Amino acid sequence: MFRRLKRNIERHLLGKDPLFHDAYEDPAEQFYARLYLKYLFQTIDKEFRHQSLKILDFGCHTGRLSIPLARAGHQVTGVDSSRFYLKQADRHARQAGVHCRFLRGDGLGLIRRMPPESFDLIVCTEVLYQWKNFQDGVGEFLKALRPGGLLAASHRSRFFYLTQTIREKDFKTAQFLLTHSEGEIRNTYFNWQTPQELRTFYEEWGLDILLVRPIGTFSGNGGDGMAKFCNLGELAASEREALFDIEAHDSEEFAGLGRYILVIGRKR
Repeated sequence: MFRRLKRNIERHLLGKDPLFHDAYEDPAEQFYARLYLKYLFQTIDKEFRHQSLKILDFGCHTGRLSIPLARAGHQVTGVDSSRFYLKQADRHARQAGVHCRFLRGDGLGLIRRMPPESFDLIVCTEVLYQWKNFQDGVGEFLKALRPGGLLAASHRSRFFYLTQTIREKDFKTAQFLLTHSEGEIRNTYFNWQTPQELRTFYEEWGLDILLVRPIGTFSGNGGDGMAKFCNLGELAASEREALFDIEAHDSEEFAGLGRYILVIGRKR
């Protein structure tokens, strides 16, 4: 109790947190950010060419995607539930010399208050896999997205959790993962999908699927199961570059084997 209080005081008064993990500054997380941005810029260039877009980055954390998108000339609004994260994102944006609008949002409440069809691109990465009824969230995103606009969302793959549970010889949970698409794993809710399940879901919601790609096929970070195969945090910079060329092979072939599955679709 005292440690939590001390941590909150340090966060709000001193702007520090010894347990805080900044994805903007972490080389491994920047590796995955580069993968997301490769596919985002590739699709933006194809669909909109050189237009400046109004972009919503929902769950922006400390700005690892918001800031590069703003640097490319787009009008970016980043939303996160954590004031502390947003302070760090604003600091990174100022250091990068770009302008982003960062807003604190309580789940979907902020989006519901935004004018309908107000964004050209909505990005939501590494968020939906922890949302119960994430389908409702997708519905709200589509209300805020103009016709012809793009939704880019990432989801956990079933394979990711299977690597974790089998590595720990938790075969009961692994069997559960094979026959379900959501549930509690060690008292925490998650959902997971296959590429085909995501294609079907988003097409039913009125999106034309433009791209399905894995984010992190042959590597992991921190304590996740895939890090036992290749831990990005243990690679030298030159090794990460070599691996990036392999991970960014631009094929859907391994989408179901990624840490996340990225789906980009166009609203009809």
